[in-house]
Amino acid sequence: MINLRYSGENLVAFAAALLLTQLIIWSLSKWGKNDKFKHAINNNWYNVVLSVVMFVIGSAIDNDSIYVGEVGILSLIVSLIIALIGIKKTVIAEKHISDWAIGIVMIIFGVGEVSFYSYPYIEYIIIGIIWILITVFWKSKKVWKLSVKNSLGVFVAILGLIAVSVGNYAMNNTAHIVTDNYSVKLGKKYAYVSGVATPNTKVYAYQDGYRIDSQKTDKDGYFSFKIEDPGKVTVKVSKNGNTDSDYTIVKTSPKNDYTFLKERFISLYSSLGAAVEDLSSKEGDEWNDAIENSDDDFDVDATIESIEDKHSEDIKNIALTTESLHKTDQKIQKNSYASESDKETIHDAYLDMKHFSDHATNIHGSYDDFIDEHNDLDQKVADHAEELQDMQ
Repeated sequence: MINLRYSGENLVAFAAALLLTQLIIWSLSKWGKNDKFKHAINNNWYNVVLSVVMFVIGSAIDNDSIYVGEVGILSLIVSLIIALIGIKKTVIAEKHISDWAIGIVMIIFGVGEVSFYSYPYIEYIIIGIIWILITVFWKSKKVWKLSVKNSLGVFVAILGLIAVSVGNYAMNNTAHIVTDNYSVKLGKKYAYVSGVATPNTKVYAYQDGYRIDSQKTDKDGYFSFKIEDPGKVTVKVSKNGNTDSDYTIVKTSPKNDYTFLKERFISLYSSLGAAVEDLSSKEGDEWNDAIENSDDDFDVDATIESIEDKHSEDIKNIALTTESLHKTDQKIQKNSYASESDKETIHDAYLDMKHFSDHATNIHGSYDDFIDEHNDLDQKVADHAEELQDMQ
């Protein structure tokens, strides 16, 4: 429904060009006294004038979604050649060659737009077909005392205005978002993920499952996020209880991608290791306190449950960071630039960190086993951290 606005704008632009051309031709016909001139201006040269007017209107509007100017350029080239040939060959006018050509140009342009965009912009296909019908087969007919061209101009203008109204309502009152590019290349520092969404509405950007930024679209719905890291960037917008989303892949070279991923992995590993070590130490201390302060009725399960409830927020954060570390490790393993030695070092480091994370977020076994496992994994993670630092 939103795209009806753009189709409607194209219909209105064409209608304006057609009606303005009708006015120009009428004025020239009144001014010209020569019957030969009147005949020429109402036949082969009519389409030349129409094409020029379409081009001028398209240039004046300067709107990327209105293509009347582009159609005007193609039509002008074709119609001018035919008009020049028709100066000496009357069969051109008799067979309506110029009218056929303009209609076919519009249809071809419309087919090109349909194949280029996911939304079927079929307005120029329809206009092209109708144009051939009214200029070749129904030329002498009248509708409500209007010529068929005037009738077409009025009808297309009304239809276009209705489409624009429906499209504008949908654009401002429904959730919709489209990014400008399926993928973008990351430069030396950043890339831009941009597009169009519901006007004056908050757009949220996510990368690797985390919200990284947000901004309010302008009155036309445009947004643009500066992205510094490679990966899939998903943008979302909500309106009146509905949500829509789209995405752009931020790409980089395997070498640059590996450099970024390695640095990210090491940074995550360092912060996660400190967080897990701190949580596990607190859990061990609290477990020990519970044992020392209990009587013979010490309940291991109740103690573990109490400790986990107390640190539920830390456990949740560690689990999320561990998942992020896992995704980073997976990307490194798939990277074509990273050496097998680096991949093995990084993956081994991840596995021990995963065990340490599980140890702290899913307490089990006896207290003695918990402490022994803590000491063992803490040392392994510390050793891996030193190896990773050597890789920088």
